[in-house]
Amino acid sequence: MTFFRTLAPIAAAMTVCSAAQAATVLSIGDKSDAPIYASVAAGTTATVDFDVTDPLKVTFYIVGTDTAAGNSLALTVVGIDGEASYSLTPLPSSGSLGGAYTSFSYDATGAFSLIASVDKDAPSSVSFAYSYDTSAIPVPAAGLLLGTALLGGAVAARRRRG
Repeated sequence: MTFFRTLAPIAAAMTVCSAAQAATVLSIGDKSDAPIYASVAAGTTATVDFDVTDPLKVTFYIVGTDTAAGNSLALTVVGIDGEASYSLTPLPSSGSLGGAYTSFSYDATGAFSLIASVDKDAPSSVSFAYSYDTSAIPVPAAGLLLGTALLGGAVAARRRRG
């Protein structure tokens, strides 16, 4: 029953606006307040565009439903740094409606798109919901150590001269 309650809103009235929409601009600490729902017909794609003000780690949480246990939905993130594909993990099904989910993080340094593609042989349209949150990309500890060593070297060289 929990499975049905989780996915029932996705099966409710969902639309994807076919008109061109401006990219969602993300900054540190942004997150979606509620899941964003969409429905994609067999053989088509839905694209959501994003842009970032600073390099960010964007974590997506996605759930999809169809009569093929969510296997008809493929996710791709395309950005300045290249392309990454993600697959969904099937959820236990309830009757003929099946679902799948995934979560992943993407290090964004500029504009990027989340593309949901539905197989042309899908038995029906696929509904999916996504949400996201953002955080700063952590500076590796090695970078911090290197910076400290360079600063220490500069201070030592200055003391020798003066």
